[in-house]
Amino acid sequence: MDFKPLLQLSKKNGVFTLVSASTLWFLTLIYNLLPEPNFQRILVILLILFAILFGMLVLRSRAPYLILSPFFILGVYALFVYILLPQFFIFIESFNSHPTYDVARAKSWIGSRAEMLVIQFAAFCFTLNALITKILAKEKKSIKFTENKQNSTNLFFGIVGIILILFFVEFLRSLFPTFNTLFSSSMGKQIGFSFEPIISICLAITTYMAARKKGRFTVILAILIFLYLGLKVTNVQVLEGKLNYSTVHMPFFICICNLTYYWVLNFKNFRKSIPTLSLIAIVVVSTFLSIGIFRYAMPSLPETKNASFFVTVKDGVIGKLFHRQINSAVCLKTIVNSRLTKKSGDHFYFLSAITPRALWSNKPNLSRGHEMHRFCWPEDKATYTELPTILGEPIFEGGWLGLITAQAFLGITLTFVMIFLMNGEPIRLIVLVGLLPYLGHFQQHFALYFANAVKMALFMVPVILFLIFVKSTFVKLQNIKMGEK
Repeated sequence: MDFKPLLQLSKKNGVFTLVSASTLWFLTLIYNLLPEPNFQRILVILLILFAILFGMLVLRSRAPYLILSPFFILGVYALFVYILLPQFFIFIESFNSHPTYDVARAKSWIGSRAEMLVIQFAAFCFTLNALITKILAKEKKSIKFTENKQNSTNLFFGIVGIILILFFVEFLRSLFPTFNTLFSSSMGKQIGFSFEPIISICLAITTYMAARKKGRFTVILAILIFLYLGLKVTNVQVLEGKLNYSTVHMPFFICICNLTYYWVLNFKNFRKSIPTLSLIAIVVVSTFLSIGIFRYAMPSLPETKNASFFVTVKDGVIGKLFHRQINSAVCLKTIVNSRLTKKSGDHFYFLSAITPRALWSNKPNLSRGHEMHRFCWPEDKATYTELPTILGEPIFEGGWLGLITAQAFLGITLTFVMIFLMNGEPIRLIVLVGLLPYLGHFQQHFALYFANAVKMALFMVPVILFLIFVKSTFVKLQNIKMGEK
């Protein structure tokens, strides 16, 4: 029997994935309305199987880039980080003779209504993703790799040059605190904010060109990714007994999204994908190990000076990989237990996020990490920040109705984004990959999610205009309909 037709994004399979995702979402909605939802494990298994099936269908189609959908990334992120990781953490700690305190927190999360809401959100994302994929697949667009011309080579190295200049400026900021003060206020602060999104879209351009040309261009892309992560991970300083370091999560997402983009553009089968998948695995493992080394083992801090190097690295990796996510999950559980049945509130509070602060001087602060930490851990006096996922803030503000409003708004806006950017046109796909780390980031405040996405898109505008100019002058970036040669 030939199984290949079963693994193609045909009209029949498109209907099947849509009906399957819709049914799973309907089941999660029903079980969320029960007093004690207890169907989590079966639903999780079904959603994981659906995600794998959908990924195989899309990758084997003529439009594999559809797997880069923000809905699909959000759903997979929610399932992996908030459903599977806590289970895996409990399993690992079962071999530890002295389990950490987070084990009790993880166990309290599993089977809770908050966990069921995350499962519901993943099913919601998969349903809309299946619907939009079915719509976009009708156009049957595919990417055409034109011949390697000197102009496109010049473009590649020009973009690499821009990235290296931005890396050098970031290096100077980490090396000289006085120089960094130039980016701490007013216009300098906005310029500093622009570096990350510009690097993101420039890496997306580099990835697209490297996927076309391969060879040394792929090597250069890999070097840029390791340079970027190394620059962020090693920027660690101990000032007045306190540890100061650059945030790594967004640069990490940027690099993973671009490597995934490269994999998708070159996908033929999984056997031939082993080198790219191995590179992704190396980037993930080396990043977490480097965090354990440079943030926890190497700094001279009182709490780690008596511990062995390897134990400190292990504790640092476990803390970064598990503890932060578990704390975020338990904070969401606290908000759900205390605010889900809230009758009143500002259900459209997040619309303030899209209003520029220059036009609204009293615009509320969208970064509410300290507020959420105080709410979830009132007895803890530390100044930590807590990010109870993009579901936490709407529930905190408006209960059930706040969650429904925010989730509907997310569905509508991302649907338009997907339909506009995922038509197979190379520049639009490059823009999507540049924005994907921000559109697929589940662990942040809902209002800040939209504010960051809009802000980063605006920072990318000069590069986008340059790309449009380049396309219409001396570099051919084209797409063709499925079946054309």
